[in-house]
Amino acid sequence: MVLYQFSRTDWEFLLRWYPDMPVSLRRTLEEGKPRGKRIEVDFTEPDAVELLDVIAEIVPSMSRADRRQAKHLRNRLVSTFSALEWSGSSGEDDTVSPGHRDGLTTEDEAASLFREMIEKEMKGMGADDVAFMQDFLSKAAEEFNTTPQEGLGGYSPREFHALFYADFMSDTSAVKLNEAIPLKELEAGELLVNARSFLEILQEENGTKMTQSGNLNRAFVRRAVERMRFPDGYLKALDEVHKAVNENDVSPLHLLRVLLMQAGFVRKYRGRFIVSKKGRELHSEEKAGQLYASVFRTYATKFNHAYVDGWPELPIVQQSLAYLLHRLSQTEGRWIDWEKEWVDLLPPQVLEEGLAEFKTPEPKTIMRAMVSGRIIHPLHAFGLIDEHYRDHASFPGLTILASIRTTPLFKRFLQFDLSS
Repeated sequence: MVLYQFSRTDWEFLLRWYPDMPVSLRRTLEEGKPRGKRIEVDFTEPDAVELLDVIAEIVPSMSRADRRQAKHLRNRLVSTFSALEWSGSSGEDDTVSPGHRDGLTTEDEAASLFREMIEKEMKGMGADDVAFMQDFLSKAAEEFNTTPQEGLGGYSPREFHALFYADFMSDTSAVKLNEAIPLKELEAGELLVNARSFLEILQEENGTKMTQSGNLNRAFVRRAVERMRFPDGYLKALDEVHKAVNENDVSPLHLLRVLLMQAGFVRKYRGRFIVSKKGRELHSEEKAGQLYASVFRTYATKFNHAYVDGWPELPIVQQSLAYLLHRLSQTEGRWIDWEKEWVDLLPPQVLEEGLAEFKTPEPKTIMRAMVSGRIIHPLHAFGLIDEHYRDHASFPGLTILASIRTTPLFKRFLQFDLSS
């Protein structure tokens, strides 16, 4: 069983568009439980497969707007269902809260331990010896802030703070980006290649007209798709589903456009998308390193990672990006078992808070899929991570992320300094 949280709009949309759906599936949907603005529905594996088939069946008869909603809903469902191993247990004990381990689990507990340490040392001291007390407290605080804590993932409070609040920009940031890497090395990832192609086409055409909804027009989308780099099989699948392709149908293009605008390389002007002065300056091959670093910094700090899916926002997961990157740097390029080791890449407190958001029998499986989509897949697009997939046990034709490793570019691009 898996519990999926529908928006009320999507839930009503399904029931309205397919009144003749199988009785068991309709009953499953109608038995969904309201949770605020969402409807929680428990699916068995047969129901899940049937629901995906139902949506695929009704799409051709829909209006353009309804088709788009149905396709986006199906993509979210596939992402959720394909993350699950229906044939058995995931091997992880979801009944144990990851925050309750030996050692510290929260900042409050860390502060409590610090107070206990001070109280122990203060026994027998003269309360009037103020200077001695101040010196003692200063040393105790320094010792505590530099001592690794289990509840902070093995980091000291000072190191954890540096990672959790890294801004990827300032001189004191725990993560610094190398902006001097040549274009040839940066082309290992599709994102920079696509960003430069996007800017190039936009400059060649002196901008392009926006649609009424504020998106790229179809003519530009067609030219961009012809010149961009996509994962194997992506364009074939796109052609099979869409006769006329809009920006929102090509999620890598849409997300790239959003990133380039947030980074200040593309802007809207009198109903058109145009390349900004900053975009023209950094489009050259010599400035590729700066362009790459700027887009990555935008992804890390400005872009809302939750925009790519329909799950709870959980901004604390995005704020853990620097922590996750530092964890990955410690793997030294070896393949790690993503399905088992992903929990070690997040702070224990963040993992605990995230799992509490998913009221499902297997919250770890759902959260793992969310972290994959929001962080691991984008890092792969940047050329910083290699991904290895295996066939899904329950859904023929679908694959599941099995293992990951850092690339040589990861080590070249990211430098860490936790002493700040």
